[in-house]
Amino acid sequence: MPLHPIDAEILQWVQRAAEEKLIPDFHVHKGIWRPDFLVESSSEHGGIRNERFMLCEINARFPFELLPTSVYAHKALRGICADHMGYIPAADPDTIVDEVFTLFDPRTPIHVLIGGIDTLSVELFIHLAEQRTGIKPRVTRLTDLRLVKDNQSRTGFSLYCLKNPRPCPTVQSVESFCDGNILEKIEQVALQCTQTELRSLPRDILRHIACHSVNDLRSIFLVHDKRLLGIILQELQDLVHKHQVLTLEQVDMLERGIAPTLIPSSPELEQLISHNRDDSIEIKDDFIVKPAGKGDSEGITRGRDMSVDEWNSVVMSMQKPRENPHDTQYIIQRLIHQPVFDLPLNEKQEICRTHLVGTYHAVNGRFAGLGVWRSGSGRLQTSGSGDVWLASITTPLLN
Repeated sequence: MPLHPIDAEILQWVQRAAEEKLIPDFHVHKGIWRPDFLVESSSEHGGIRNERFMLCEINARFPFELLPTSVYAHKALRGICADHMGYIPAADPDTIVDEVFTLFDPRTPIHVLIGGIDTLSVELFIHLAEQRTGIKPRVTRLTDLRLVKDNQSRTGFSLYCLKNPRPCPTVQSVESFCDGNILEKIEQVALQCTQTELRSLPRDILRHIACHSVNDLRSIFLVHDKRLLGIILQELQDLVHKHQVLTLEQVDMLERGIAPTLIPSSPELEQLISHNRDDSIEIKDDFIVKPAGKGDSEGITRGRDMSVDEWNSVVMSMQKPRENPHDTQYIIQRLIHQPVFDLPLNEKQEICRTHLVGTYHAVNGRFAGLGVWRSGSGRLQTSGSGDVWLASITTPLLN
C-alpha cells in the first residue's frame, strides 16, 4: 500500500519507537475506531426481507466523532425505556465510557489537539471527561505546541504548549518558560487533526505527539485509509492457511460482511477494467468512488453521478502508480443496495424516504457499543451532517 512519503517516514519512526518501548505496541494501542456499516437488502422470501450488514469503512482519524452523541442518546433512551417494559437501549452508555477512559490516566490533564476542524463531538467529549475525571481537558491548537529540552526525557525533549490563561484549578500542571511565555507540559493527547495537518508539523513535534497520543498514528495513517478493506479481502486466505490467525468461519463472515473494495493496481481492478471496456456506462452505475485517506464523505461520488469520462479517468488513474504524492488516491466499492425507510426528518414531522448508515465504537480492538444511526434527505450521510441521528432499542432476550 504506497504511502505519502511523510506518512511512511513517521510510521517507520513509530515502529522503531515501539521497539525501543517509547510507544506501546500496536496490539495494545489501537485507540478508538468507528467502523461504518450499511444495511444491504438482497431478497425477499414469503414477504420477509433478507438484510445483512456490510462494513464500508473504518473511521480512525477523529476518535470522538459521534461517540459522545451515542453515549448521551442511549442514556436518554434508558430513561425512556424504563417507562416501557420489555425494551432496553441497544448500547450500554456506561460501558462505552468505561472503555474509552481505559485509554487515559485520570490523574493527568488531557490535551485535545485540534487543527482547523472543531466539532460538537469535541465539546461533548470534554464534558464527558470532566464528569469522569474531575479534570477539564484543555483544547490546544497545533500552533501552540513547543519542544523544551528535558534531560529526564529519553528523547532529550518534552512536549509543551502555551498555557491557557484560565487554567483548570483542580489539577497542578507542570510549567516551564520559553521566550517569555508560560508553557504547560503535555503528557496525554487526544488528536482531532487531519493527515494533512499532521504532515505540516515539524517532524520532531509530530514524533512527540506520537509518544503521547491515545489514538495511534498507525491507526490514523493506515487503518483510516480506505484501501485497508481491499487489502484485508485480498489477504483472507493467507490469514487462514499461512498465518493461521483466522478460521474459515471467520473468513466467511468477513467476505460476506465487508463491502467489495477495489484498490489501485489490484487484480480485481484489472478485472473491472476489462469489463469496463465493453460497457463503462452500465458498469459505473454499480459502484461508488471514494478518496482513500479522507473522511466525512469528502469526495465520495456514486458512479451514476459521474460522466463516462470522469469515471474512466478515475479508473485509469488507479491502474498506474501515483507519481505525485499529493495526488488523490481512490478506491472503488460496489454500490450497496440499501432498503429505504420512511422516517420523519424535519421539524414538521414530514415522512421522507431515506437510507440509514450504522456505526459502532471499538476501543483497542474491543467492541464498546453500537453507535447512532445516521439518516438524511441527502444521498450521503456524514458524521457531521444529515437531518436525524437515531439510537436503537432492543429487548433483553435479544440483547
